[in-house]
Amino acid sequence: MCLVSISVTVKLRRVIVQLAERMIEYGIARSRSHAINPKIEHAIERIVER
Repeated sequence: MCLVSISVTVKLRRVIVQLAERMIEYGIARSRSHAINPKIEHAIERIVER
């Protein structure tokens, strides 16, 4: 399996972006992408399981 990174633009609810920004402020994430990508990947894994 070859992993390739591709840039994608998505629209998110404002509350999700605010949460990501708080994660950056608290030092939990380095960027919005770093905060949001694991959530997207987890959701994809759950979908694939079904």
